[in-house]
Amino acid sequence: MKFKLKLSSELARELGVSAFVFRQEFSFQNTLLQSVTAEGLYDHLDDHDHNTTTCAASRSPTPSSDHERSSLSSPLSSPPLSPSPQSQNVWPAEPTHMKLSGVKKRKLARSKGSSKKNRKKKQVETVSNQASDIRSRVDPLNRFARGSGLNTRFSMDGAPVASTAYVGLRDEGLEGEGRTWWLRELVGPDINESFQLIKAKAGTTIPLVDSDNRVYGLVVYPSDPSVKKCAEEAAVLIQQERKNCSFSAEQREHRRGLFPALSTGVSHGNGRTHPQNIVHNKANTSVLERLTASEPFKRLSGFATGVFKTWAPKLYAYCEEHLNDLLSSDSSLRRVFENSVLPAAAFNFGPRTICLPHIDFGNLPFNLCWIWALGWYNWRKGGHIILWDLKLVIEFPPGSLVAIPSGVCRHSNTHISKNEVRYSFTQYAPGGNFWWVDRGFQSEEKFHAGLTAAEAKEEKLQKKARWRMGLELFSTFTELGLKG
Repeated sequence: MKFKLKLSSELARELGVSAFVFRQEFSFQNTLLQSVTAEGLYDHLDDHDHNTTTCAASRSPTPSSDHERSSLSSPLSSPPLSPSPQSQNVWPAEPTHMKLSGVKKRKLARSKGSSKKNRKKKQVETVSNQASDIRSRVDPLNRFARGSGLNTRFSMDGAPVASTAYVGLRDEGLEGEGRTWWLRELVGPDINESFQLIKAKAGTTIPLVDSDNRVYGLVVYPSDPSVKKCAEEAAVLIQQERKNCSFSAEQREHRRGLFPALSTGVSHGNGRTHPQNIVHNKANTSVLERLTASEPFKRLSGFATGVFKTWAPKLYAYCEEHLNDLLSSDSSLRRVFENSVLPAAAFNFGPRTICLPHIDFGNLPFNLCWIWALGWYNWRKGGHIILWDLKLVIEFPPGSLVAIPSGVCRHSNTHISKNEVRYSFTQYAPGGNFWWVDRGFQSEEKFHAGLTAAEAKEEKLQKKARWRMGLELFSTFTELGLKG
């Protein structure tokens, strides 16, 4: 039977044929076979694009070139790409006339259904620009380095917090002696009070668990090579942008160490009478805008969001609600990353970022600070994160992520060699932002002036109960469905 089929110009060009296709005989079997074959080709092209896509930095390649390009898995996935120009000329040959047995028909039908399912799955896994669309991760137990969490024999109940519980107590700098440390000074048979060394294991997450079974910290060692690739590209961006910065003396040398650092986002405190965008000179503002708009840092932020939702869903929801309320109250406030509920971020420009022992007491004390290690250094010998209150020294390879309550937890890094490079990228939440939202977006004076005697009494009770409320936002092993 002779028939005429009119194709759209776009489809005709893609098939490499004219706008009209004629066939002498129509065969449903042959048409089905061609459809399945074409479906398989599309999946092949999808896989090719998916496996060769990387969160490439827009400038020069990374210093180490021995890593193959690969795509980023959810929630770090790249959006689906159009077929490459080379692939547009590829098309399966028209099938010859053949008879299909019942078994072959069923196999073809299953193949077509499977390919559609795989394509739909890839679409679901593509990264979203919004934090609300990033899914929590499944089966957290399978990501453990050991059968249970790392019990630190420590209780968050006694952590050093201010009476309001919105910030930690000011750091006196006693423990750690105000200096940097080598690994050999903390771990070994000849050390009087040796720290416990936690070794990295790719593909695992180590939860830090206190004496009340709360998960109040995480050490994440991604196994996906694309995450490492993304972290390398982020390090290259910092390396390139460092020369474009104009650092003040206070930004080069501060209580966290002898390395330049810049923060961006929304913060309240340090002389600010209300939450404001952190302001910099023109050069530094441009650098920070480029870094926060880059694909590597956006995807590292999205990865942290997925982990945050998985291990601390109540705390995540608390941060999300307060940030949304804060941004809605003032249209001038700028969100740093659309895929994060943390209002501020810090970039440590190294080139040898070795932190002194310190507490970030201005951060919300019952929240997690998310720290990415970046750079090129021997992580078995240096660059560890030291948790002084817990007596832990943790291997911290480039491309690894640590989450700690930095507002109450004293931390620092071990030395790296002189010829090595280490940067870091941190996301955090200043406690003053939460205080401003809870106070009805007004100063302390105005807030208390508007209270009745009964409300003032209630506020005193709430102040005492706030720390307890904050601790309950951390997940327990039982709530996560895990065994302690």
